[in-house]
Amino acid sequence: MTETFLSRWSRRKTEDRHAVDEPAAPNQAPAPEPAALTDEEVAALPRIETLTAETDITAFMRAGVPAALRKAALRRAWIVDPTIRDFVGHARDYDYDWNVPGGVPGREPLSGEEVAAMARRMLGEPAPAADAAQDVPAAPQPEEKDHA
Repeated sequence: MTETFLSRWSRRKTEDRHAVDEPAAPNQAPAPEPAALTDEEVAALPRIETLTAETDITAFMRAGVPAALRKAALRRAWIVDPTIRDFVGHARDYDYDWNVPGGVPGREPLSGEEVAAMARRMLGEPAPAADAAQDVPAAPQPEEKDHA
């Protein structure tokens, strides 16, 4: 019997759920937790307030660094680096004003003719003669020869 996509997906989700619930196999030791840094190691890290765009923050990415300290270092690095902080990309939809016509590039209102043409294409109706003339380039006309 062939298995459909949804039945396969359901079976695999169930297997994953059971694998999480089952204890580790006897020959498999659980992964050790990363050891937390000592107070001296945490004190040796640069102070968050002193981080600049040129500061190397890899020390904050080590295993055992408290998550709150790591997040604070990343946040500070993001804020002080103008390359990251001031980046404006086309995918940042929150930089546009979606509440006014023309506030988003490429999102200008459609004309009535454009809406009607799209509706005709979606419904499979033939284009009227005026639209058909605009869509199809004119065929070259044969030149008339002078028979005189």
